[in-house]
Amino acid sequence: MKKTIIRYILLILIILSALVMVACDEGNGVETPTTPHVCEGLKWIINKEPGCTATGEKALVCECGKILEFEEISALEHSWIDANCLTPKTCEACGETSGEALGHSWIDANCLTPKTCEACGETSGEALGHSWIDANCLTPKTCEACGET
Repeated sequence: MKKTIIRYILLILIILSALVMVACDEGNGVETPTTPHVCEGLKWIINKEPGCTATGEKALVCECGKILEFEEISALEHSWIDANCLTPKTCEACGETSGEALGHSWIDANCLTPKTCEACGETSGEALGHSWIDANCLTPKTCEACGET
């Protein structure tokens, strides 16, 4: 009989403790067992924004100010911009790079155009200019390199 009474008292204390943990007084966030309410106006607030490789965190908050729950926000992953002649593959969000720049793919200079990268259009040096062969009785003045007359 004595053990049964002790068990009932412990059960009542556990129930009261649980009520104190879940109830809150509207407006000031003070928890009391006598003025419980159902939390309303719930909204998620971001505590830490996620990054490309780092997770973030958000909290579910009642309008009374009580934080009900925390949740992890998954990392976003990188948003890569492809490598080009001058820069390696680069994340547009965080600036992290991967690999190396591709380097130029040069097309040799000719009579009319300087050495030119076929990927980006950058030029280097100057056009070579024509290398003329003088005209004769049978042929007009002709460029030895490109055949222009």
